[in-house]
Amino acid sequence: MGVRRRPASRWWTVTAHLSPAEADLAGWLLARDGSAGIELEERRNDDGTGQGVARLRAYFSTRAAAAAAARGLRGALRAWRASVRPAGTKEGAAPGPIVVEPVTVDPRAWREAWSRTLRPVRVAGIRVSGRPARRRSGDRAGRPSPGPYGLLPLVIPPGMAFGTGHHPSTQQALWALELAMRGNPPAGPVVDIGTGSGVLAIAAWRLGAERIVAVDRDPEAVRVARANARLNGVRSLVLRVGSVEQAAREAGTEGAALVLANLVAETLVELAEPLARLVRPGGWLVGAGIVEEKAPDVEAALAARGLVPEERGVWAGWAWVSARRPVEVAS
Repeated sequence: MGVRRRPASRWWTVTAHLSPAEADLAGWLLARDGSAGIELEERRNDDGTGQGVARLRAYFSTRAAAAAAARGLRGALRAWRASVRPAGTKEGAAPGPIVVEPVTVDPRAWREAWSRTLRPVRVAGIRVSGRPARRRSGDRAGRPSPGPYGLLPLVIPPGMAFGTGHHPSTQQALWALELAMRGNPPAGPVVDIGTGSGVLAIAAWRLGAERIVAVDRDPEAVRVARANARLNGVRSLVLRVGSVEQAAREAGTEGAALVLANLVAETLVELAEPLARLVRPGGWLVGAGIVEEKAPDVEAALAARGLVPEERGVWAGWAWVSARRPVEVAS
């Protein structure tokens, strides 16, 4: 029997005071850079403008990781303000103070607090909640039957990995995933790049995928995703530490029928080449976590690698895009 690793009680936080528009982007950047959890508080002004200030706090396991994430966040905010200038910021304004400091956290209290504050989320025909529903008499093993109102239930407890279903980008990815799979499960593997909590991989299984490959560069995220998969009764899920190359090896030589990449725009552009290679002829890629203004950059990068952009969805300042690899017809 192995020794179960206990979560560390000593953490380092990156705290920033930003505009609400910047807080969405900052949260994504800090999650990408390894944050184990993020708190966000927003306060609107009373001047009738609808503008306000958001306090964002992200948790890291080491001081070095927190300091590196803070440096990256400062640079990203400067570039963001220079190019987009969201409401509530001034042109050329320097980012506000971003502080790195140590904290002590009781892991049990942390999880219980999040469980009390996070309400279930409904996205199209999927319901994501932090606690499992009571098992009904007569329920069979295997894929759970639809819950109330015909919604497919997912259980993703608050934990040390991104993806409870509450962030707009995760909701967009779930929406796009259901559009791609509802009533038409792909014949080949579904691949989830940067799986985080495993929410998209688990949703793909709930929607009928027979084989799913999920990867993440963070070993802690893979551990959490594996626990969430067990909690949801998921079968046929391969979880690995790694990125696109590892996913390609697991998917096989024929490639993936559907690739899910809930990342940020810059990462999608950077990984456009290996992501495109991963998609089999006739297959699809769904990219999410994209700041709305950068969606054309992602579509252009995918198109340059042979994928044809098909759909784009936007809300809350975030975008998702889908693209397919055409089936080559012999002449």
